[in-house]
Amino acid sequence: MVSPKKQSKPSQTEIQKKGLQQKTIYIAIGIFMISLSFILWGKYGLIQRWSLEQEKLDLVMQVNNQHILSDSLHDAIKRLRKDTMEIERLARERYGMIKPNEEILFISSPPTPK
Repeated sequence: MVSPKKQSKPSQTEIQKKGLQQKTIYIAIGIFMISLSFILWGKYGLIQRWSLEQEKLDLVMQVNNQHILSDSLHDAIKRLRKDTMEIERLARERYGMIKPNEEILFISSPPTPK
């Protein structure tokens, strides 16, 4: 018959060492979590950087759109300064101006059957 082995109780120093190891692990985990939170959510963290990158992309797109608009407006100004036909076209379209002895015909579409 095999005799059961007696389990010896851990000594006081072993309990203290184990407790110290656990405290060290908890402190290391705490420091890691705090560092991680600063890296992700801090003023200079990754989430803030990503947000600023997205905002930068939006602003660059707005600037490009404004450049395109500015170029088209400059072209329109050049056309109005040099092309008399353009001025005449705009006067006819926007202000309904006509030349002397000219008639305007309005063409309406036929009513749609119900």
